[in-house]
Amino acid sequence: MNKNNFIFKDYIHEYLTIGAGDSMAQHAVLAFHGFGRKAEDFLLFEKCLTPNQVIYSFNLLGHGNSKFEGSDMRRLDPSDFAAIILAFIQSKGHQRFSLLGYSMGGKICMMLLQRLSTYIDGFFLIAPDGVKINRYYRFASTTAVGKWIFNGVVNYPAPVLRFADFMKFMGIFNAKLHKFIYLNMEDKATRALVRDVWIMYADFTPDIKLVQAHLNENDIHTVLIYGRHDSVIKSWQGEKLNQGLKKDSLHILDTGHLLLEGRTISYVQHNNLWFRS
Repeated sequence: MNKNNFIFKDYIHEYLTIGAGDSMAQHAVLAFHGFGRKAEDFLLFEKCLTPNQVIYSFNLLGHGNSKFEGSDMRRLDPSDFAAIILAFIQSKGHQRFSLLGYSMGGKICMMLLQRLSTYIDGFFLIAPDGVKINRYYRFASTTAVGKWIFNGVVNYPAPVLRFADFMKFMGIFNAKLHKFIYLNMEDKATRALVRDVWIMYADFTPDIKLVQAHLNENDIHTVLIYGRHDSVIKSWQGEKLNQGLKKDSLHILDTGHLLLEGRTISYVQHNNLWFRS
């Protein structure tokens, strides 16, 4: 499948169209993947689509060809991003849309909901980041000292890896989380991507109470899927997000963090969780 670019001012956002063509689609779903992943991850959901539905799956900044022209290290303002998304969806002839996000993409969906709730029909999050505030993330992405240390880690990752080893030895990090850290530190390109993406999305910290309020007030179709054995995004975060909703929207599957797989799609179809046409 071919991808296209949506250019708004100096921002280039690459996206993949899944399902109905632009001229046929009546219901648009905007999808955002996790860190280090890609727009193609959401091809799995093609079998869930009705004939008049389309998914526009975006590559996040720093992934694929999504970037700022002339600078890859700027912080993205959430309000500017909301304006970009609104311009995109209107360019496709839609006035309303639904959101689908996995892991880091779930945090992006929550930030969009806070600013564009009156345009949103459906809200589908899979192991979303952003419910728990990560102090290490905030320090490394928003402070001068944190950025200086992170720049050093890109070239010399040993201190971070030794810290992860110590936390595993103390029983604070389990084996899966320890492995996840090693995977994100395994080569210089990956470490640089972590640094750049953390900085670019540093201001994307959702207000969970505001997210819950928008979902309740606008009666938005909501689905929250978490993995029972997820060592990255714990299922208790889903319980916290779900507790503030009028309708029980939480589904906990017997999986880890890698939820974009056939079993999840089968569960969604079997339980009729997909967006209404």
